[in-house]
Amino acid sequence: MRSQDLYWLPIRNRFASFVLKTIPEEFKTREFYLTAIEYDTRVFRRVPDALRGDPGFYTAAIQRDPNVLVFIPDTLLTPELCLSAALNNFEALLYIPEKIKTSEFYLALCRAGGKCQ
Repeated sequence: MRSQDLYWLPIRNRFASFVLKTIPEEFKTREFYLTAIEYDTRVFRRVPDALRGDPGFYTAAIQRDPNVLVFIPDTLLTPELCLSAALNNFEALLYIPEKIKTSEFYLALCRAGGKCQ
């Protein structure tokens, strides 16, 4: 077993946000954070600024857990990010700012999801 593997047990058991500070920096990669977010959305609060500046990181995080939307500042939310989150989990609509929830947004959501009537 690699030493990196030792850190996944508490993360898989939803203790990621608590053990994150004990994990060596060399293991804290983009993929590490994305995988940790799958198990514990609270990890998103501890993502380094370097990753927060990467729009692709937000997209990947939302695809893994749409609840991450809660931790993204409204100023960084785009209709595309919100659409991705809502397609993965309709409950994400609760966290999407009203200014994004336009008729065009809902039409795109319906077309992409195929559940409009």
